[in-house]
Amino acid sequence: CTGDDVVDEYDCFLFPARLSCKSPRKSGLQPSFKSVLVQDILLSRGGMRLELSLIGANLDTQHAAKLAQLQALQRMLRVRQSTNLFAAVMWGDMNHRLVAYEELRPHVRSVGPGDFELTASGTEALATLIADPRGRRELLQKDSLLFRGRDLEGRQCEVLPASVLLRSLFALHIDAVLEGRLEVPLPFYKHTPPEIVLSERLGCRLKLDEVALAGNLRLPMPQRWLSDLQTCYFGWKQKQRVVKSDEDDPAMYLQLGWLDGVGIYRGGSARAELRVWETEDQVLAFDHLPLRALVDLSW
Repeated sequence: CTGDDVVDEYDCFLFPARLSCKSPRKSGLQPSFKSVLVQDILLSRGGMRLELSLIGANLDTQHAAKLAQLQALQRMLRVRQSTNLFAAVMWGDMNHRLVAYEELRPHVRSVGPGDFELTASGTEALATLIADPRGRRELLQKDSLLFRGRDLEGRQCEVLPASVLLRSLFALHIDAVLEGRLEVPLPFYKHTPPEIVLSERLGCRLKLDEVALAGNLRLPMPQRWLSDLQTCYFGWKQKQRVVKSDEDDPAMYLQLGWLDGVGIYRGGSARAELRVWETEDQVLAFDHLPLRALVDLSW
């Protein structure tokens, strides 16, 4: 904020951050942790004021619950009518994985009714695509936000209403990629935590509760671990190689994808553009790679 309009931080942050758009699921015997955190900010520049909503998202994995969250978010944004300019930026875990597309059928084996597991040839094929920028772009086309085609069981898949609503409300990272403005980073999920790699090497269960950066691990293992994509994305066999459907969505999904994204509200009145969307592999965040993004706002 510049000029004489802003005296202190209380003129900028008019209200405390608040939880909103909570998932209707898991709200009975235990609280739901799938919700949206909203911080409203008032910015002033050259005498013109901008009301900016910063929205941290943790959307539900189940389609019906995610749709309910997005409908609540849509209602919240619709009432933001003001004499000031308005913009909203959302980022976080939007929970849309890659569909296990039909061409993967020779690379999986059945492990139970409706459940499959990637074979060695499957993990090798996917790791090869992840390693190549063009391969990552090809994989991103299988994202449930836009994929229309057949899954590995031959089931026709269409874009679900929650994804349609999300893309209608926000100009997303995936739109910037499709328009050729951004490259596709390494997948954010599901990343093998270093404690899993170390536990397997040491033969005992190990937890790294206080290690936040890969550089804090003073062992030769981390750099080899970070550069080996098969270990990074498929070394945690019982978690990363599973192919399954969700409770209310019969399509088959990989435990892989760009779940963490950025969206700019399409109903805003200020100019905004996503400039950077990338991963940070030196920060340890359990089974996600942290998101780093840059949004350019002007008014």
